[in-house]
Amino acid sequence: MVLKYLLEKIESRLTFRPYKKKWKESDESNYQEFSVLDKYENNIHLRFYDLKTKDVLIFSHGNESNISQLDHKCDFFRKIGLSFITYDYPGYGKSSGVPSEQKLFSSHEAVIKFVNSELGFDLEKNIIIFGQSLGGAVTCDFASKQKVKAVILESTFTSTHDMSKVVLKGLPVYLFISNKFVNIEKVGKINSPLLFAHGTLDNLTPFSFAKRLLAKSRKETSFLFEIEGGDHWNQIEKGGENYVNAVREFLSKIE
Repeated sequence: MVLKYLLEKIESRLTFRPYKKKWKESDESNYQEFSVLDKYENNIHLRFYDLKTKDVLIFSHGNESNISQLDHKCDFFRKIGLSFITYDYPGYGKSSGVPSEQKLFSSHEAVIKFVNSELGFDLEKNIIIFGQSLGGAVTCDFASKQKVKAVILESTFTSTHDMSKVVLKGLPVYLFISNKFVNIEKVGKINSPLLFAHGTLDNLTPFSFAKRLLAKSRKETSFLFEIEGGDHWNQIEKGGENYVNAVREFLSKIE
């Protein structure tokens, strides 16, 4: 029992890294802040940037981050021309609780429920969900169970098992992994228009992951935008206007 407890602690520290980025206070007042309760009784902190558009994008960020650190992503969403929501998982930023796979999924579901019921955006007609890296796993899980207007997965991995082989160079940690994030098994169940965006030089979640996910997805509604020369952290910089235009074009086909 002690060994199991220690292994779970080690896994959690390797998988979830909310402590890597400190909270950055903002002087901006162009968003509204809300707190919603998930099914685990965690208070989930979110920001709503209302650009008065009929559609809204819900963004699930990557690891080692929180919503106070997303200025570059906020600028990107403004260029696309959408209202958008950012939020923090349990234990990240100002959200309460301790992170786990199921708790991340629950926080996302709570935010979507709030956006639908309180802000009035229709799930299938007006809500676009966008996940980056770890957030891609959160987004993929929801989209595999519920249709939305569109799904965007940026720098997303195939599974925690596969990630462990990249990050830990073959150490058999997958033998005790409980947070599995099996995106490779879920992506084929996504019944919404789906765009993958991935850097060709990403050495954390290799570009081959995007190709494998694309191969498992529904061919007629799934697309891949290759960010030439992009790594895991500079997708927006390397993608530039081509990335903005690719997202706009993808969304325009759904109208």
